[in-house]
Amino acid sequence: MLPSGISMGSIWNAKQSTGASGSIIAQGASWNPTVKAGEPTSFGYCANRTTTVVPSPVPTSAPTEAPPTPSPTIPAPTPTATAPVTGTPGKTLVAPYVDMGLWPTANLINMSAATGVKAFTAAFVVQEAGKACSPAWGGYSAYTVGGAEDFIDVIGGFQRQGGRVIASFGGASGSELANNCTSETSLLAAYKKVIDRYSMDRIDFDIEGADIANAGSNQRRAKVVAQLQKDYAALGKNVEVSLTVPVMPDGLDNNGLRTVKEFAAAGVNLSSVNVMAMDYGSQYTDMGTHAITAAQGTASQLKTIPTYSNLSNSALLALVGLTPMIGQNDVASEILTIADSTKVAKFVKDNGIGMLGWWEMTRDTPCTSSSQGLYLCTKVNEPQWAFAKAFLAALDGKVVPNPKPTATPTATPSATPTASTPTGTSALGVTVSVSSDWGTGRTIDLVITNTGLTRLSAWSVSMPWTGTAIEMWNAKGTLASGRLTAANTDWNGQLAPGASVTVGFNDAGTLTLPTSCTSSVGPCVIKIGVAKS
Repeated sequence: MLPSGISMGSIWNAKQSTGASGSIIAQGASWNPTVKAGEPTSFGYCANRTTTVVPSPVPTSAPTEAPPTPSPTIPAPTPTATAPVTGTPGKTLVAPYVDMGLWPTANLINMSAATGVKAFTAAFVVQEAGKACSPAWGGYSAYTVGGAEDFIDVIGGFQRQGGRVIASFGGASGSELANNCTSETSLLAAYKKVIDRYSMDRIDFDIEGADIANAGSNQRRAKVVAQLQKDYAALGKNVEVSLTVPVMPDGLDNNGLRTVKEFAAAGVNLSSVNVMAMDYGSQYTDMGTHAITAAQGTASQLKTIPTYSNLSNSALLALVGLTPMIGQNDVASEILTIADSTKVAKFVKDNGIGMLGWWEMTRDTPCTSSSQGLYLCTKVNEPQWAFAKAFLAALDGKVVPNPKPTATPTATPSATPTASTPTGTSALGVTVSVSSDWGTGRTIDLVITNTGLTRLSAWSVSMPWTGTAIEMWNAKGTLASGRLTAANTDWNGQLAPGASVTVGFNDAGTLTLPTSCTSSVGPCVIKIGVAKS
């Protein structure tokens, strides 16, 4: 039963029906009717508030755009202290997230030079498709850690200039390694492979969605991470660990708090409990204030865990990390403004919050069209790098005046060109991502970008495809003779230079991601994307 005053909206990854006394029944959809023994599944829905009510303490989920971002939830409040927790100024690690799978690949050196950010959290390392204990960026074989395209040049180049890179395991899409890598020895080796490959001294675990409800895999993860820290300490190396979890404006929900407790009980020395201050629900719109109260509530909750019970308020806040989502969040009514960013950073500075991040650096630019995906821009009228500069300025005790947007946003240049995008009059780029996978099938996203110099009135792309490619949306799809074609619909044929449209479809069968494409307008370049967080 939904709480009084809450009505059911849309539902995905499940079929909805009404049971006795108006209860809501969710059943497997045609593409995910079964769940393997011991494995989780997930579905989401939007709930509508019809009256003012007290939220029910039952966490739920809502979807994220590709790449995924953390899912909005119906609040599951945990009681916090009546008086807000305050701290004292201290040292803060600033390490915003960077989606390493976006096209073109993020240039960390140029991002740092443009903004002053000296550390980045690289997202996301998960299980390579079909290989339970093999780490790969986004889960794609092409980006397997240790392979030829694992971003060692991008990460290493930035490190050689004095930058710091933190690998984040998990995220909202893909499978974090501990879910299916049940051998603790193999799991430990997988985590160490990433640390050693990139010479890292800090890693992050972004646990959300279905993963955060999976206590079994989290206990295995925590035990292995504790052993990892011991092993490196024996070699004279300190490996810091942060744990990133969803939050509500009053603190962690039950699953989030349980996850932190499991890490603490296993003996993991956490440097930060980093809260994703975003996607609370449509009734929450004061994003600056909500981020602050979320941090204060989390600090109070940490006090209830024996490992942290003797810490002072200042020490508890130093253990907290804050990561809001810049600009528009996945919940469209939630918008983090420049003023909010300044407010959050001032709180971070004044109270000694241990870590400040944001989702996500590549998004720190205005959209070039209304159809551009949320994972590529903020959907607010601010120039490129406005949010990064506002955060850093407030940490330095300055307030950035609300800047005027540039007429034509400048894309981040690439210092080390990889597969070049055609520069002719007309061309298309296609980024292919697996946005969800339920074992017997998957959802595929195609982000089709006009990489040419002229506005298109119609477009189509074609690529080899080994799966079934059914139920395509936002495009007219055909699958014939092993080739998948996606063509514009009546409403999205117009595509300005630099603009994108996202096409999705459900798929089953063998998954072999394409390495080439053709288009109706000219050259075509394909890229394997990493879906968010």
